[in-house]
Amino acid sequence: MISYHDIALYNEKDEKVEPIQIYESDSKTKFMSYGDSLSKGKSVAGYVVYEVDKDAKYELHFAPSFYDDVKENKKGKNDVAIKVDPS
Repeated sequence: MISYHDIALYNEKDEKVEPIQIYESDSKTKFMSYGDSLSKGKSVAGYVVYEVDKDAKYELHFAPSFYDDVKENKKGKNDVAIKVDPS
């Protein structure tokens, strides 16, 4: 399972930016939902929306969480991190 909770955006101050929740049932745009199913070796696509400042720098992290994991998904050593420049 994968969800938007597995994806985190951090600003230049290393603060987590909260995603904007968009619910559009008639939209052709697929937003990442809670609990999208993903088989081994396959992929899934969807959008997670954040409000950002075009002049700032960000870092996007992916860290899969599991239902039996009681820890909060925090920025950590095992995250996949990508630098983001919204300009």
